[in-house]
Amino acid sequence: MKDALQAHFEACSKAKIPHRDISVGNILITEEGGILIDWDFSKPLDMITHERSATWQFMSAKLLLNENPPVPHLIADDCEAFYHVLCWMFWKYCRHTLTDCEVSEKLAAIYDWSWQGDQNVVTGGTQKMLVLRAQEMERRKWALGDQTPIVNLILQLEDALSVRYVSPPNVPEELLYRDLASRYPADAPVLKCQKAWKFETYVPKLESSEWFWEQFRVATLDPTKLQDPPVLRKVTNRDDSRTANLKTKTLIIPEQDKDKELPAPKKQRLAPRPKSGLRRK
Repeated sequence: MKDALQAHFEACSKAKIPHRDISVGNILITEEGGILIDWDFSKPLDMITHERSATWQFMSAKLLLNENPPVPHLIADDCEAFYHVLCWMFWKYCRHTLTDCEVSEKLAAIYDWSWQGDQNVVTGGTQKMLVLRAQEMERRKWALGDQTPIVNLILQLEDALSVRYVSPPNVPEELLYRDLASRYPADAPVLKCQKAWKFETYVPKLESSEWFWEQFRVATLDPTKLQDPPVLRKVTNRDDSRTANLKTKTLIIPEQDKDKELPAPKKQRLAPRPKSGLRRK
């Protein structure tokens, strides 16, 4: 992932082209290192359109929640996708305290969850938004197991991405932060827990993938701490043939189900979840 982030940063900084489809299946491991593949959805930054096209499980909560009308796909959305890939891989293959059943439930709730609403528009991302807003990883740090470089990396990235899903600091919060900043050194913990500090620090960093790349580089400086073998878990995924066509905002119904009655447009129901790793186009 570190190498994939380097490729992403160089593509954005040199060619002004973000990837726009960061996923587990698009990050390959070779003898030479990691490779970021499948740039089919990439577009120059000055040509970014208001459409949602990526792999459902790893799309940012902002893109999943805002489909009608859609929001532009930003570099920050790619950064958040890298974070979701990291967490998805962590829960499936790294050591922690959750059972296989709990992992299956977590992956389904956070990464597969979706709703079909008005005019067959499929949305999701609610759980992603809630866990980032509440910084659930930090609050339930006990579930992450030992404090490894990967765990520290997850917590650091979560802290940064949380600013995307909370309101900006109000005037009293800004004044409190300025007062504390005048009396404490810049790295004081009392400053880092202030909302104004987080917005001032992280919002500019999310405009580029360079900071994310640097955090991965720091986390991998000592290879001896990254040699644990993968944990093979019996994680189940919901198998359903209905998928969402995100460009046309319609549901693709299997041939054998076309004659079945669909729910009224105004009535919301739980939409099927895609298979893990499948792209919704």
